Amino acid sequence: MAIRPINLRLNKKELKIVLIISLFYPIIFFNSQILGLDQTTVTEAGIIQAIAPAITVLLASLFLKEQMKRIQGIGIFLSIAGVIFLQVMNSSGNYGFHLIGNLLIVLSILATAIWQVLSRSATKTVAPIQITIYIISIGFLFLM
Repeated sequence: MAIRPINLRLNKKELKIVLIISLFYPIIFFNSQILGLDQTTVTEAGIIQAIAPAITVLLASLFLKEQMKRIQGIGIFLSIAGVIFLQVMNSSGNYGFHLIGNLLIVLSILATAIWQVLSRSATKTVAPIQITIYIISIGFLFLM
């Protein structure tokens, strides 16, 4: 902003879009991830987090009508099946299954995937730098 001023004015429709995007990321994403990590192990959270790209591709194909290649579909299926398999195998051991924590981690994955899809759609009408500045500001206000 010191080098080149950035226009931060948004009309009501653009502001609504940015507020909805900010609800998913950083508010829901960080809160669910922090609470989820408090209720589960970092290992389980990391394993579950591995499906984030797959969920993002699925949501983009559903809502943005992006075409998914067959190999991508196979990869998505295998990654989700792998995470489910690892969780089932882990729950049969002595470690215990952290259902609430794992569900919160899944919620954080959904929040980040929705944020990515909405952001991609929003950049058609709102400049990415505007979205970024608003998200950082809103995140600062809610997470300080």
